[in-house]
Amino acid sequence: MKRLALVLLVGLALAPACKHSDGSDIEKDSPKPPKKKKEPEPEKSLKEPKKHRASHAACSRADTPPSGAVTFGPKLPTPKGPACKSKADCTDKANGRCAVGFCTYDHCYEDKDCGKGSCECVQEGVRGYFCKAGDCAVDADCGAGNYCSPTWGMSCGAFTGVIGYYCHTKKDECTDDDECTENGKGYCAYDNDKGRWRCGYGHCVG
Repeated sequence: MKRLALVLLVGLALAPACKHSDGSDIEKDSPKPPKKKKEPEPEKSLKEPKKHRASHAACSRADTPPSGAVTFGPKLPTPKGPACKSKADCTDKANGRCAVGFCTYDHCYEDKDCGKGSCECVQEGVRGYFCKAGDCAVDADCGAGNYCSPTWGMSCGAFTGVIGYYCHTKKDECTDDDECTENGKGYCAYDNDKGRWRCGYGHCVG
């Protein structure tokens, strides 16, 4: 019996491999199961900020500035320019306008007047409407699904009012002011040094 088993084992070892008619091995040609591709991680979508600029209309050239203009800073003081009754009394500089009984002089009326920045339709003392710094004017400037928001100064918060408009990105540490509570009541502002939005807790008075 042992001799018969040994003969069978030797026979199997010497048996020729299965081949195609052209002599190639069938086993080598057998298709291998495809490797499972790693599914890409879903793209992180940006949270919609409570304050952002979807669009912008031209500022009014009328003597009285429009109420409810886009601003997110403190209420600005009454202009200290010369008293007036109409823009005809405001000729010391270009773009004179009589706003709330005082002469103001606008630096812009539309975003295109500001190059890369944006035109803020809010009185700023005797300066009138003024160009703001930043890398966007409206959401569309930041790419599809992104947002352009107003920012206070990183050091003084609301004291300086809106200083510019910047795009949100995935590098941001915050989106809205109510997320900034770690060191008291803070605010979400754009940090030019870091190149992203993050919480600020500085408050200036004066």
